[in-house]
Amino acid sequence: MLKESLSDNADKYGIQSLTTYVLQDTEKPKIPYWSHIVAQFRTLNKSDIMSVVNEANSNFRCGFSYLTTTVVVKKYIPELCKQLAKKGVNFVRIKLTSLKQFIDEHGHMYDYVINCTGFGAREFVPDANMYPIKGQVLRVKAPWIKNCVMLDTNEVTYILPLSDLVVLGGTQESNNNSLGMDENQLNQVVERCSKIYPSLKDAEIVSKHAGLRPSRHGGIRIELESIGQVKVVHNYGHGGSGVTISWGCASEFVQCIKKDINKIKSKL
Repeated sequence: MLKESLSDNADKYGIQSLTTYVLQDTEKPKIPYWSHIVAQFRTLNKSDIMSVVNEANSNFRCGFSYLTTTVVVKKYIPELCKQLAKKGVNFVRIKLTSLKQFIDEHGHMYDYVINCTGFGAREFVPDANMYPIKGQVLRVKAPWIKNCVMLDTNEVTYILPLSDLVVLGGTQESNNNSLGMDENQLNQVVERCSKIYPSLKDAEIVSKHAGLRPSRHGGIRIELESIGQVKVVHNYGHGGSGVTISWGCASEFVQCIKKDINKIKSKL
């Protein structure tokens, strides 16, 4: 996606590159396992941090930063669909209640069925390991905010500039199925983000959102399963990281199919 953020398709896909700062209140920075994957990864000391955020955040003594991208999903997904349509993919909307129903009615038409049903997999597969993590965010007009800032604390707090608006987050409530707004929690989000950048306190609120992250006990499920004569490749349980890890997960389930094809060839 970094390449796309530098291309002439950047605005069309809603992709932009920016530096993300993760602030920690520990003596030494906690280095994530993926630090070698991202571009421009570096650790931060207190001096680095105070050059990025307001002085009210002096309790943060270390952290790290890296170059990444943000995506406006309402632009990104339609553009991906257009690319698939150009490659001959047909989009059909039908109502299904279970994977068994789909296999019984349509399974004979496909060599492989890719199951990417997100939180719906709990009932659709069914998979009892699926559970929701409710999250709430606000989108505000704050074009002066150029950096992504995340606080590595018990309270989920992040400022995420997109190409059009800035997302303020957030909340994290496991096993909460409600999509209702909690104004008190949203006010606390604004308060925490405004401690990082006080100018956000008066930023115009464009919209408020509540959603369910499709999480799974045992982690993401990417595996090939034979159901009768139909081969199903599952790809769900991505939690709140769906866009971030989408291409990697897609590559992994392609490998599942390739391995299965090679296994079939070896038996011929």
